[in-house]
Amino acid sequence: MGLIGMLKSSCRLPVRAIAALLKSLYGLHVSVGEIVNVLNLIAQRGQSYLEDLAKQVRDSSYVNADETGWRENGQNGYLWSFSTPLIRYFLYDRSRAGKIPRDFFGEGFYGHVVSDFYGAYNGIGQMNQRCWVHLLRDLKKLSQLYPDDKSVQDWVKQIVALYRKSVLYQKKCLHALTLSCQPLGYNPLQRRDKRRKFEARLAWIALPYLEIKKGKELPVVPQAVLANRLDRFASELFCFVEHPQVPSHNNAAERAVRPSVIARKICGGTRSEQGSTTYTALASMFSTWQLQGRDLWQACQQILITQKVQDLLPQT
Repeated sequence: MGLIGMLKSSCRLPVRAIAALLKSLYGLHVSVGEIVNVLNLIAQRGQSYLEDLAKQVRDSSYVNADETGWRENGQNGYLWSFSTPLIRYFLYDRSRAGKIPRDFFGEGFYGHVVSDFYGAYNGIGQMNQRCWVHLLRDLKKLSQLYPDDKSVQDWVKQIVALYRKSVLYQKKCLHALTLSCQPLGYNPLQRRDKRRKFEARLAWIALPYLEIKKGKELPVVPQAVLANRLDRFASELFCFVEHPQVPSHNNAAERAVRPSVIARKICGGTRSEQGSTTYTALASMFSTWQLQGRDLWQACQQILITQKVQDLLPQT
């Protein structure tokens, strides 16, 4: 059963391919329906473990969040991902509304949410950190669209230089936190003041093009769209300066959903509500074990055996 779970979730083999492999390797004849039952049973016995994973995510100081498209019985939906450095947790819902992450985190979440610029993550936790990688990609596209426009090139260079300066400060903060006596300039109050200075500088860079955009008789300049985004999210782009343990990008969430994106392109999604529940359960468990460097086969066996023993114990 542990091998079947690993082949399906981590190796992403189709159910019929798993049946053929078991027959070839072990001479074991297992029907497609029985393999599906095994996968459902693994997900069922892992429920208490999944609840513990969700609790650990909510208790984390920061969480990388993202969502990607998923299909259930031919209907479009979304696979939501919430990741920490050692945990990956997935859930499926047909909605892409902000209610989904708000319900998951609840009112007691005081960490930081690292995400892209999608509005569903607004107002969750203590302070948001928007992904600089997404912003830098858009700045690069703008620079490539207007290679001969000096104002565009200079504007992009100013923002990139500001980001590099903030990342350098973050690295110095992380080093300072490892020292027994923190040097001047890196205590919590000084980090907060530094974050505010970076935010003010970014807002100042965006300001001239906001004014041009709002002018009715003036043409919209190339920088206007991104300048408006910078103005709107300036207070959520430098959380990593005040809280250096928080990453400035959402790469962890991007890596977490990539296997599901590949699986969706191969199989098209799941066929039922039970299938979606099983898929998210197995994805959460196996990707977490892989992230932690555990033996996937043995970890799955442990979940199956532990829960079976608990089921056999007398209820008190």
